[in-house]
Amino acid sequence: MAIGQLKFKDMSNLSTLPKGDSAWLLRKAIQRVMQQVSVLETNIGASTTGNSANSQVIFNDDGTLRGDPDLIFNTALNKLVVTNLEATAALTVGTTATIIGVLTAGTNSIIGTGSTQNAAAGRGNLTIGGTSSAILNLSINGADTGYIIHDGTNITLNNRTNGYVEFFANGLAQHRIEPLGIFTWYDGAGGTRMTLNSTGLGVGVTPSAWATNRRPLQIGGLASGAVALNGTAGSGEIFFNSFFNASSQNICVVTGGTGKYDFNVSTVGCHTWSIGTGTAGNSFTFTPAMTLDASGNLLVGLTAAGTTAAKTIQIANGTAPTANVTGGQLYVEAGALKYRGSSGTITTLANA
Repeated sequence: MAIGQLKFKDMSNLSTLPKGDSAWLLRKAIQRVMQQVSVLETNIGASTTGNSANSQVIFNDDGTLRGDPDLIFNTALNKLVVTNLEATAALTVGTTATIIGVLTAGTNSIIGTGSTQNAAAGRGNLTIGGTSSAILNLSINGADTGYIIHDGTNITLNNRTNGYVEFFANGLAQHRIEPLGIFTWYDGAGGTRMTLNSTGLGVGVTPSAWATNRRPLQIGGLASGAVALNGTAGSGEIFFNSFFNASSQNICVVTGGTGKYDFNVSTVGCHTWSIGTGTAGNSFTFTPAMTLDASGNLLVGLTAAGTTAAKTIQIANGTAPTANVTGGQLYVEAGALKYRGSSGTITTLANA
């Protein structure tokens, strides 16, 4: 064996030396040293009684404790490396100490002062507490990036960066909160179910850039329909495949036909149905197809009834039909009211 720089290959011959001479004294001294080494090794390994080794741990030159790979003193970094640590009692970490890696909390695990544990059988619990509130601060590379706080009544989750907070279930994104009040709900399969932003609420679509006096409910689809409430003019609107932007333009969503229904509260019950055609992303103009005004006049192709008219049907000049339908067709041509029957007979009901 080796003790410091002394090496002893064979100790058996020392017992045959005569007592009293120098060799015998050397043998007794060596035996005493060996006894102390044996006690020290026992204390480090398992025993808690013995000599002063109870208050210190001695590592080998390679940094290991009796060859144990789970407990190593790194002399280069001046750090004690513990691979597997199981604390059976309170584990106290200094106020400036840092835990790097994964900290797994078992049942009834508590961090902080003044905290209590509402433990459940078989559940791993990590309690972070204080005398008046519980705060978990989050940092990356020393930067204060956010925190979670419970003040006894409310829970606050704060992301101090200009980023989002996302919630997952079963490994899939379910909700996201972004700066400027943007909320997004996902379908758990990569798609978006609903988005709420400063413009409005989009179901299956992100709301378009509506005018600020609209607060739309926009419904996505092949051609995006939308419901918008006009808070300044006192009217309600239903848009199909279009929206009204901040430049007071009607913008087409998908190239093709568009439509709009207006209910104007300011004129006590005026209803207007309009149609149009547009190119995706471009402005276009609606053409009123039919209006029911506040006086009960039904206007076909007109936007305003004649003076003093009430409860009338008013028809704009149209194009004479050339095909028959089951029933009949009533229309105005050059100011004359005409009727075409199912057999194609045209009768002028009133001249211009």
